[in-house]
This record gives sequence, structure tokens and C-alpha cells, in this order.
Amino acid sequence: MFQLLVALYYLHENNVVYVDMKPNNILLDKDDNVTLTDFGISQFHNYTTTKNNRSRPTAPYSAPEILLDDKKYKPPIDIWGAGMIFYYMLTGKTLLSGGAYWERYREFCKIFGTPTERTWEGVTVLPNFYELNRSINFEEYDNNFPWTNDDLSLIHISEPTRQ
Repeated sequence: MFQLLVALYYLHENNVVYVDMKPNNILLDKDDNVTLTDFGISQFHNYTTTKNNRSRPTAPYSAPEILLDDKKYKPPIDIWGAGMIFYYMLTGKTLLSGGAYWERYREFCKIFGTPTERTWEGVTVLPNFYELNRSINFEEYDNNFPWTNDDLSLIHISEPTRQ
């Protein structure tokens, strides 16, 4: 996991957002060195004008801002994906496993709580925010994350600027 985070740090320092975090894109050699593969939907990021190329990352590892159709891909989506991979490594299952985007969003809300401007600044201006909240009938979910261990707090943060 440490090597994966170091690789993401390197990419982000060089203004690259990896985008498609998933176990299949992480290779280990015989000495357990990590290599990231498949940069097909990765993007250059200049922290002001990155535009979504409309390619979507692998569903179970997609950050909530992708589910809400954020038009800019930023480094926090990679951190979210790394957190989802960490969860998968610990439990053997994906945290958000629904098929359609609205199903994964509902799962996200049930686990982390329904995002609001108070918990995630700017969430209400994301293109799919109202549509997806309508699909779950604007149910207000509280945070029900399965662990409270401080070591896992990274994947507990849903607001992208705090990931």
C-alpha cells in the first residue's frame, strides 16, 4: 500500500491524475515492487482547468465526485481509489458494489452519509447531485462507516478536498 501511495504522490507532483485505480492495474514483480499500468484515461492536471475526458474509471473504485459527474478530475479521486483498494485488501470485497451509478451513490450515502454543503463544500453544484438524490428520494443517511479505527480514517473522508 505504501508503494502505491508513493507512486500516486509522484504522479500528482508531476501534475498527472491516474484516474483508473483498481487492483488489475497494479502489478507486483518477484521482489514485490509495485508498478502502475494502464494510463489510458490518466490526465494531465494543472489544478485549474482539468477536464473530464468522459472515460470513466472502473465502477467499484470510482470516487463519489465521479458518480456525481464532476467535470474536473483532480488528485483526490486517486486517493479515494487507493482507499477502496485498501478496503478490498483488508476485507476481500468492494465497498461500493452496486451496478448502476445511482446504486453505488445510494450505497455511498448509506455508508458515509448523504453529502451536504456542510459536509462537502461545492457538492450541490455537481451535475448529477440533484438527479442522484432524487433517485434515492433525498433520504438523509447518517454516517455508518463500518470501522472507527483511526488508521482507516483516510478512506472514511468523503469530501474530496480533505482526502
